[in-house]
Amino acid sequence: MLHRVVFADGRWLDLKLVADAGEVPGDGLWVDGSLSSVDLPDGAAGAPTLPQLHAEVAQVRFLGAYALAKAARDDQLIGAHLLLEAAREVLVRGMQLRDRDLGTTIHRHGGPRNQVWREVQQGLGQPLPEAVVAVVGQHEQLAAELWDDHRVDLSGLNGLARRLQG
Repeated sequence: MLHRVVFADGRWLDLKLVADAGEVPGDGLWVDGSLSSVDLPDGAAGAPTLPQLHAEVAQVRFLGAYALAKAARDDQLIGAHLLLEAAREVLVRGMQLRDRDLGTTIHRHGGPRNQVWREVQQGLGQPLPEAVVAVVGQHEQLAAELWDDHRVDLSGLNGLARRLQG
């Protein structure tokens, strides 16, 4: 299982967690060019755990970070494309919430949750870096409403946005 840990300053660390030492390539895991491994016995006290993210949340966070990276390189075209993908996911979460609220996936008339679109429009009306933070933040809020185990965390994205501004 691959996990990406994004730090507040925008750096990230990719971790591959394996259940069996036989799945580790060679003698251990590569870290900064050197070989090392960590042995964590099952149920060990204090063993670090990574929060489980819904795939949709991880995808939108990645899109946001990638869009900010493109904005930092003055690639507005690709950055905006990535932002629009994230905005589409916001609309999907809104539709999922509407379906849950109404108990159906068949809607003869709209109405409930239409404000999600208006909020997406407001976010998209800002310069690219601010729009990314707004849209991903909206996705985080809707994900928290949709999934009880989701915790809103914009620290990594805000760190990237600060670096872009500075």
